[in-house]
Amino acid sequence: MLALMKEKKLAAVQAEIAAERAAALSLSEGKLKRSLSALKSFDAKPVGRRSRAELVDAAAEACLGFVVQRESMGIGAHNMRTVLADFDIPDEVWNRMGATKPS
Repeated sequence: MLALMKEKKLAAVQAEIAAERAAALSLSEGKLKRSLSALKSFDAKPVGRRSRAELVDAAAEACLGFVVQRESMGIGAHNMRTVLADFDIPDEVWNRMGATKPS
């Protein structure tokens, strides 16, 4: 009886963790989409308070966050070509992932 109760509590905690991970993936996907959209809008009509370099940096950071979140969930590297295609991630953004800005 006690073992069954422990299993139910563990299952509840595992379900909550899975829900949090899914929510984090959704948030990182949204951030990626917004940053790519901002970059594409700038490329179509270069106006706004941010430079193109800043938009590329923001998109690269969002892309890295999305990739890391996917990999933490076990849905990572085996299909990155699909991610590149599905989100239409420019090579410039992909190649800038993880790069740090000079201080």
